[in-house]
Amino acid sequence: METNQFNSLIEEMHDEINFLVSSHVKIKIMLSLRENPKKLGKIREETSISSSTIIHSINQLDKRKFVTKISDTYSLTSKGKLISSKIVMMLKNCAVVKKHENFFASHSIEDFPKTLSVKIGQLNNSILIESTKSNISKPFTTYSELLKDAEDISVVLPVFFSRHMDFIKEVLDNGGNVSLILRYDILESLLEHINIEKTTELIKKGKLNIRTINDEIPVAFLVNDHVLTLGLFFHDGSYDVSKLLLSHDKEAINWGKELFEYYKEKSEKIDIKNL
Repeated sequence: METNQFNSLIEEMHDEINFLVSSHVKIKIMLSLRENPKKLGKIREETSISSSTIIHSINQLDKRKFVTKISDTYSLTSKGKLISSKIVMMLKNCAVVKKHENFFASHSIEDFPKTLSVKIGQLNNSILIESTKSNISKPFTTYSELLKDAEDISVVLPVFFSRHMDFIKEVLDNGGNVSLILRYDILESLLEHINIEKTTELIKKGKLNIRTINDEIPVAFLVNDHVLTLGLFFHDGSYDVSKLLLSHDKEAINWGKELFEYYKEKSEKIDIKNL
């Protein structure tokens, strides 16, 4: 959508936007009603807002068709449900950017898939693993610990580090399955660090799946059913080995799996005959 179209929408929707964002009370009420309809007492309990203030705000929300009342129970309308879901997304996005403000500010996300960047809030429960003076390799050691007992893993690598290959080999040696997407130009480096015959055998057995991509990949990450790890590049194009976002949260893992599928669709499976 072009900038002038956004400007037109802002002018058109200014009153509606101002109606919601000018009052945290209205937002709290809508978020309280997201899961299921509630009576006044339950809304008051969840929001810590007085009954009179809730009733006043609900009357306003009702006029705008965000909330409806049946008997003594309040619920969101279809409009209210759609808008409240976007409010939640915005709040989560703001929260994760604030939580890891320095991390995102010092790293490039310009080439990040837009469909995933708008849902970056799903990483809100992530923690930042950083190198320290006493443990420079902390991100790598954390990575290694996570993979110690890992079974199936999906990995996207835009850069090559032999230690990454060591971790992946460990998963395969333990009988796990690995789906790997990497930039085409580091495939040669990968082949120098693996046993071609063993790798070919693993591919034939379906234990190892290698795909390559020619496009820029602005992120290195690993995801499975239990964890998501994510690393980014500095603005100068160099990869930051000193920081790693880590999350065991279900939302973050789903976000990571969706990101993996995004790159999978843009990649091509390698021909084992060319190994």
